Amino acid sequence: MTPLYRTWAAMKNRCEYPGNPRYQHYGGRGIEVCDRWQDVRQFIEDILAEIGPCPGRGWTLDRKDNDKDYEPGNVRWATWSQQNRNRQPRNGRAKGASREKVTGLWVARVHLGRFATEQEAADVYQRAVAVLEREGILT
Repeated sequence: MTPLYRTWAAMKNRCEYPGNPRYQHYGGRGIEVCDRWQDVRQFIEDILAEIGPCPGRGWTLDRKDNDKDYEPGNVRWATWSQQNRNRQPRNGRAKGASREKVTGLWVARVHLGRFATEQEAADVYQRAVAVLEREGILT
């Protein structure tokens, strides 16, 4: 079984099997796998041609537009951190981050919480920066 086969099977399962714990976030809200990708061979062919093989451990298939289906042109490889920033907003608001375009670059603003002291806030900030650097998001 190839890694892309496992990716295909997991994608189909979340979209088509109501028993999947994540179904409510995919098939349950209308996200489908396009007709072409019902055939695993076509899926693998398109993925390799469009975005290439998975870059490595910790990367998963993500939909660029969270409200559109799994289909050619709407997928990419992304880390869990990137996927979390692309998820469906809850209660009409993005949870924890917003994006704003500034001089051609995307800037993520993340609320880290409320703190009793300035030192506590600085410590949490430093830990957040370390995580972002480790994941290659902040360079």
